[in-house]
Amino acid sequence: MNIRINLSSREKEESSSSSLWDWTSPKEDLFNPDVEYGTLVDARDGHEYKTVVIGEGDKVQEWMAENLNYAVDSSKCYMEVPHYCDKVGRYYTWLQAIDTACPEGWHIPSSNEWNTMRQNLWGNPDVRLAGVVYPDEIKTKLKTALYWERDSVPNLNSTGFSVFPAGYWKTTDAYNEFVAFGYSAVFWMAKMETWSVESIIIGWDANADHIRTGLREKTDFASVRCVRNRAQIVGTD
Repeated sequence: MNIRINLSSREKEESSSSSLWDWTSPKEDLFNPDVEYGTLVDARDGHEYKTVVIGEGDKVQEWMAENLNYAVDSSKCYMEVPHYCDKVGRYYTWLQAIDTACPEGWHIPSSNEWNTMRQNLWGNPDVRLAGVVYPDEIKTKLKTALYWERDSVPNLNSTGFSVFPAGYWKTTDAYNEFVAFGYSAVFWMAKMETWSVESIIIGWDANADHIRTGLREKTDFASVRCVRNRAQIVGTD
């Protein structure tokens, strides 16, 4: 059954700027200094991104450890301030994300690839991604130690994946603005064949202490994390 996540009253009431956020601090504050990161250089514009390897063997994955910041026509920076993109990346519609966002050799992750990450961190292959509420221990492995409002679980960012609460841009007839900044992170993923034509997102919600999947309108703007094509990961076939 498809799950639609509607804009909640909490999202509407939350400020569009987190009181914990410091735009003057270095981007390095988002990462775990104890993690050995890789580097991705986007040949299209020269941007460098930290990457992180999660898993091993036939489940090994290499992910971007920060949000994509490749300028696509009509993509957005937070509050329309260009230099904010340098810290939190850009926001894209689903079509922008699928068609042009990721650099060569990388792609928008599918539901199966997000599920593989979950299995790498949790180890239960019998629970599928859609509709699952995850244990807090996964949040401690994925979320930045800073900038999350109302978070009851310590964030250790032990994997270095560095999820931070960039929120998203909600597009409706009556509501067009950034929401949930400081409270949640939303990433596009490729549509599963068994789901409807609407887009699918993954969100980390600090206020509700869970990770969830759901549907968003393709005209919303969300963050992008690319995953490396498996054939290009060193040590895999």
